[in-house]
Amino acid sequence: MPGPYRTVSGEYVLPSVSLPDLPVPVEVRGNTRFGYDTARGAFVKAVRGIVVGSHRGGVTARNDDPLPSATVTPVADDVAEGEALTWRATPSAAADADLMGTVTVLPVTCGAEPSTADADPEWPRQQIGEVPAPAVPLSEAVPGGLPLWFPVPAGETTAELTVPVVTDGLKEPTEFLRAALSLFDGSWEPVPGPEFTGRVRDAA
Repeated sequence: MPGPYRTVSGEYVLPSVSLPDLPVPVEVRGNTRFGYDTARGAFVKAVRGIVVGSHRGGVTARNDDPLPSATVTPVADDVAEGEALTWRATPSAAADADLMGTVTVLPVTCGAEPSTADADPEWPRQQIGEVPAPAVPLSEAVPGGLPLWFPVPAGETTAELTVPVVTDGLKEPTEFLRAALSLFDGSWEPVPGPEFTGRVRDAA
């Protein structure tokens, strides 16, 4: 490095004279995969006989790659009680960071809707921390729509979305589930994706 500096064990040692700012190069490797902003810090410690104007600095490499879009395909979207509704979410490309998404259960436009009593009790407990009593339609379990969180790990391109349904022994009409998927961008804002549906047939 030019200038009156020498490097010892990864530290810059300065002579006891006033010097201009010390440049610290930071390598940022770019690609076309979505990722979150990456920060790199630099710290200066005044050991003795010297004063630093600012002991801390750094740079942030901003993500400039678009968030992948996502599709949803059915794995088991027409099931009987005692089975599990299952779909597969597929981002259009792998990302350098974990992608976070939600599936929001929406009110159905026609027909009956599964309630929280139709789901395995452990499922609403994991999703919202409780089993509503009395039972309510899944879309009303949380104001604004029940959000089901899911991750897509970095480098991967699929995630399975599951709603386990129990057998209740009651004679019921076929029930319908309607939901919408969203992925979160680098500013943690939801980006709406596709809607999808499922159907639960009576086992009685």
